[in-house]
Amino acid sequence: MSRPILDAKGRRRCKTIAFRMSPAEADQLDLRVALSGLSKQDFIARSLLEGTFTVVATTRMRKAVKERVGPVVAELRRIRRAGDMDDELVESLETLSAFAGSFVPERSPVELEDALIANLGMDDGLPYQSSTVAQKHEPTRKEGPVDES
Repeated sequence: MSRPILDAKGRRRCKTIAFRMSPAEADQLDLRVALSGLSKQDFIARSLLEGTFTVVATTRMRKAVKERVGPVVAELRRIRRAGDMDDELVESLETLSAFAGSFVPERSPVELEDALIANLGMDDGLPYQSSTVAQKHEPTRKEGPVDES
């Protein structure tokens, strides 16, 4: 007997769901699935059950966005006026801009270390002091001649 297919929570997936789509709708679904980094099954299930969900951008997803943007940019160059765009292209642009806009810029390890140092309030191993704290710890000196009479 074959092994049962389980979801992430260990539940058995034994129910088949199927539906028909137009080629344009299928292209939009494929675009969103590719950009999400999930399997088509997981993407559809999460979309239906959770409404909106967060996808963490991976290097593979960023590459997929770049690959999808190329043909769209070529099409935009071909089309000079916004009125000439068909609905499918407008929807692709909206989807790509939503995904690309949600990416957090990648930071290098050096930038992360600098941010950590700044958050700790330290530079060169010495804690920063405000001017009022520094003034409290300075020795008081009297200026001028000292009268010893």
